[in-house]
Amino acid sequence: RQVVESETLRIISRDILREVATAKTSEALAAVGDAALAAALHAVAPRVPMGIVAMGRLGGRELSYGSDLDVLLVYDGTGAEDAAAAEEAATSIFRLLNGHTPADRIITVDASLRPWGRQGPLARSLEAYAEYHRRWVETWERQALLRARPVAGDARVLADFMALVEEAVWGGPFGAEEIRAIRQMKARTERERIPAGEDPQFHLKLGKGSLADVEWTAQLLQLEHQIRSSNTLETLKLLSAAGALSAGEAAVLAEAYRFLT
Repeated sequence: RQVVESETLRIISRDILREVATAKTSEALAAVGDAALAAALHAVAPRVPMGIVAMGRLGGRELSYGSDLDVLLVYDGTGAEDAAAAEEAATSIFRLLNGHTPADRIITVDASLRPWGRQGPLARSLEAYAEYHRRWVETWERQALLRARPVAGDARVLADFMALVEEAVWGGPFGAEEIRAIRQMKARTERERIPAGEDPQFHLKLGKGSLADVEWTAQLLQLEHQIRSSNTLETLKLLSAAGALSAGEAAVLAEAYRFLT
């Protein structure tokens, strides 16, 4: 906790003194998150080979000060004994980092992007992920997996998981039906996640012209043009280079993203 707090204070100080660009601040906050996850996994010492994969803004190294760490936990093993060992380790990691109360929280970790969300186990096996991706993966999950980034743990487990991600994201078609699904999910997100009573015009994360608008635009074009990147600003550059966006469009989106961040 002392390391996380002192490093965060150092990042805040550099930010206030305008010593670094906003993107560098986001990258530094993500580095703190990565280190906390690696330290927690090391401290827990799982009895099965396990890896932690960053998702969301952590995956893109685009954290802000209030961001949670979105993660997936994956292990290699079969049978009830391995599953129980993995779940025990995952629960211990969450208990260590999230704390029993806000007062003893080190950093906030969230695994709600895992298969079946909060209904499913915290950790799933490589075999279970392969089965889920083959049978049930939805378009929004393919979109979310664009930001998957290995963070800590067993190198082979992480490599095998990223191979599953590659197949899940890029192995199927992406056409009019998938574009419609993403647009429907975007509308649902705006409808359900902006708190009641808040003006959508001024919700910088989810409202009109917000961070989410830039991110979803970039990710939709990524899937259409098969652009591999987990970082929004990098994605905009790659989309421009590929002709999916004009230089002017990419510049406007990048400027808006930096300003809103």
